[in-house]
This record gives sequence, structure tokens and C-alpha cells, in this order.
Amino acid sequence: MSRRTKSNILLIFVIGIFCYIVGIYEHLYFFLISFVLCYILAYSLLVNIIWDLQGEKVHKRFNGHQIYLHLIAIWALTIFLAGRFVINKHYMPLTTSWIRVSAKIAFFALVILYGRSLLKSQWSKKKVIITFVFLGFIILPIVLSSLKSTQAPTASDVSNVKALRTLGYVDWAPANNLDKISVTLHNKKLTCKGINVYNYGPENIIILMDMEGNILHQLDLDRNNHYSKTSPFSKFCKNGDIIAYFQDQAINRFDWEANIIWTIKTRAHHYFYLTPNETIYALIRKDSIMSYRYLPVPVLEDFIYVISPEGKPEFTIPFLPELKDSISLKAIWRIYSYMLHPVNLAKMICRMFTNDFVFKASSVFDIMHTNSVEVIEKDVAGLCAKDDILLSMRDLDLIGIYNPKNAKFRWKWGPGQIDWQHHATFQENGNIMLFDNGHKRGFSRIIEVNPNTNTIEWEYTDSPKEKFFTSVRGSSQKLPNGNVLITESNGGRAFEITTDSKKVWEFYNPNIKEKTKLRGTIGRMFRITNPQDYVNIKDLN
Repeated sequence: MSRRTKSNILLIFVIGIFCYIVGIYEHLYFFLISFVLCYILAYSLLVNIIWDLQGEKVHKRFNGHQIYLHLIAIWALTIFLAGRFVINKHYMPLTTSWIRVSAKIAFFALVILYGRSLLKSQWSKKKVIITFVFLGFIILPIVLSSLKSTQAPTASDVSNVKALRTLGYVDWAPANNLDKISVTLHNKKLTCKGINVYNYGPENIIILMDMEGNILHQLDLDRNNHYSKTSPFSKFCKNGDIIAYFQDQAINRFDWEANIIWTIKTRAHHYFYLTPNETIYALIRKDSIMSYRYLPVPVLEDFIYVISPEGKPEFTIPFLPELKDSISLKAIWRIYSYMLHPVNLAKMICRMFTNDFVFKASSVFDIMHTNSVEVIEKDVAGLCAKDDILLSMRDLDLIGIYNPKNAKFRWKWGPGQIDWQHHATFQENGNIMLFDNGHKRGFSRIIEVNPNTNTIEWEYTDSPKEKFFTSVRGSSQKLPNGNVLITESNGGRAFEITTDSKKVWEFYNPNIKEKTKLRGTIGRMFRITNPQDYVNIKDLN
């Protein structure tokens, strides 16, 4: 290895260490650059070692220029990475992981032998044929898959729990009960009267309907198509205005005719809480760096964004520092493993230069995935104080009561008890109700936990249990008469039960696609049980 090459490698090493150290102090871009330099360093060392191991015959063939060796190395790496992709996606997508790993190791060995043969001798007819074989292995399955029909999956395709888990946050989900439309059950004696509200995601429309499923009013929140993503949740103000967010884009206030009153551009997501004086506590997120046991860890960090009724940002409330003891080393390992993959790293670097979000929701970086926030409006002796905040962190299987004044959690509960939960709400009796999705368990349930004893005092499941299941989203609302309104999001269904689990009202999203057997999902449905307190809503018939 020449002196100049050694100097260059040493320089790359020093710059990489500097960028990594700067990353510890929450400079995300420097941190990502340190990983790029790590790859450049590893590549440079490897190529120089290979070059030094070659005999004088090879050096003469390339006239002493390493550039040819670089071209061969890059070609071999490209072949391997492309081959690894098609093995995962086209050849062995459903095969046991150890079989896929063995196939990749075998393919890697073949690529090394192929690269070595390119290095040892000149091009020949045999080598051209081998090259086309490698390319055919990669290109052929991609071409064939593009010629297949791209029909949406049918209900039979997702008839098992494992497939249902893969649906994620979709606007349409497979259904085998398309004959059920709108309100299919209404026990007028036992239901809690009111106006039902839900957002129809694909078209950003808020629908208000009566207990029979008749649409009383609807608002198009994005009639000018300003936003690329949907608004899955909204709330009404007493004067008839509407607060809504568009995922990762903005929080808006609209009037009754869906005209925008004010807009705040921010990376809002999942949920916001509207206090009695109409102050907004919204969940937002940003690409960030967390110091974890003196190790810099890139994360998608959640905050609470407090906004005045007039649309003026007031302050943000961070709470990740108090959750570090709930984050496992396994989650940190997944993040570093993901970043060490060259394709993943390349995607993140590209996002840096395209002003896109570097870290995506539900990725390995989304270690919190906070999905509900609620301001507690009264003191509870021995538990919490007025203006404390109840939070639900899905990927930690954790709910907690956070005191923003001293930046500490007063109470935390959940790991080992709940599974990807949503929508934690504080009840009049001091209990906390939440939608326990059961993502890994295979069935959902609604539970009430007593935070003083950490015991589950009430639970609702269906019979059989797997009949009620949505792997993501979902909500539950305690109604004034004690009943509970439940949203089974991916089923496109909402239903009301009594305290003894009797179903007294049921609604299926009427937006369906018969050909592909799909039903529109419902993010959250809630019921306005006091319409007389809202301007405009009180006049709906």
C-alpha cells in the first residue's frame, strides 16, 4: 500500500471519528456522514488489500492502475446487492429466514468467484455468458412480476392473523362481509343517543351521521388538494369550527363550510387533544439523535406541540429522555443494523438532499410511536395532578402519566400486559381505558386498568376472540350512559356495547369496492352526545 493511499485512509478515518463524535451532540447529518465514511474506509481497505495480494502479472495487465480493480469490485457489489433483493422479493419471499440467508451466502460466494475470474484473465465468450446469466437471474423475475395483475388482495388472501398484521395504516382493507352496509344493528332502548363522526380518509371528508346512518352533514377538508396525505382525525369547537391535522404536513382550523381559518405547518400525527378552552395539545415528530448510554442513536422523536385557539404555537413538551429506561438494547441494535445496510443508508442520504423526512413512521427509528395524548383535567390523590398528560407509546407497549412541570413520569404501565395499544383515556372513576390491539396476540380487546393497583378491572373481547381484531389503529369512547363506542379500524366497523358486553349498535363503512372485496377503513369514530352545546351541530336533523 503506497504512502499516499495510507494517508488518504487515515484522513477518512479521522474525519469519520470526528463526524461520529459530533453526532453524539445531536447533529444528525454529521452522524449519517460518519456511516458513509465508514463504508468508504472499509471499501478502500478491502480493495487495497486485494490489490496488494495480486501478483505482478495482474498489476502489469492493468498498467499499475487500481481503477480497473475498483470497477470490478463495484460491479460485483452491484450484482450481489441486486441479487440479494430478488432473492428476498421474488425467489424466496415466504421461505424460512435461514434458507434465505443460506441462499444469499451461496450467491455471495459465486459473485466473489466471478469477480476473481474477471481479475485474473481477459474477457472471453465464457465470461460474457456468465455475466448474462447473473443479469438474467436478477432482471427476469422483476420483469415477470411487472407483467402480473396488480389487483388488490381479496379477503381470502388475508384470512389469517399473520396476513392481517401486515395491513398497516391503509385506507382500504379486505372484507368478506360486504353485504353489511351502514347501520346493521340499533337497539334504541339501550344505545346512547348522539351524532356519530368519522373521517373518510381517501377523500379527506368528515362525515356526521345520525344513529340510523343517515348523513346529516359532511365537510371536504381538502377541496383544493393541498395535501398529499389524509386527515384521519378531527374535533369540533363549540362555535362550529373544526380542528384537523394532515399527517406529517399541517394542523388546520376550519369553519363550518371547511374554509381554512389558520394553518400551522408541522409534522403532526395520530392524535391531538382539545382542552375546554380549545388549546390544542398535538403530537408531532422530528428526525433526531438520542444519547443512549453515551451512544448516539438516530430516532424519530415525538413531542407534544401546544397551540393556542388562535393558531399561535406556544411551546413544545419533549418526553423521550424519560423513556430511555423503557427502550431495549434490541431496538438500538435494530437501528444500527438497519443503518449498516448500504441500500438503507443510501436512501437516507438521498432524503437528506431532497428535503424529505430522513426517518419514516413505523420504521426501526420510530421507537416511541406515540398515538394518543390527553390532558388530565382534575387532581387525583396519590396519582396525578391537573394538567398532567396521559400518553400511549405503541412500540413500547406502554402508557404513562407525564408531569410536564418537572419533566417526569408519575406512572407507567404496560410491557408484558398490552400489545401495540391505542387511544388511552382517563375515566371518571380514575381508571384508564384503552384499545389493546393485540398485534402479536391475534385478537383485540378493550380494557380498563386501575393505575393505583395496576390491575385490569374490566375487559371486552368477542367470541371467538379472533373475530374482533385490528392490528393497528382503533379507539374506544366511554359514553354518558356507561356504554362504550368501539372503532375496529381495519374492519371498517364501529359498534357500541353495554358494560356487560352486549352489542346494541353496529355500523359498517358503506364505502366498498365489490370487485376487489375491499371496505374503507375507519381511523376513529366518536359520538357527540351533547350536540346542543355546539353551534351548527345542534341544528342538524
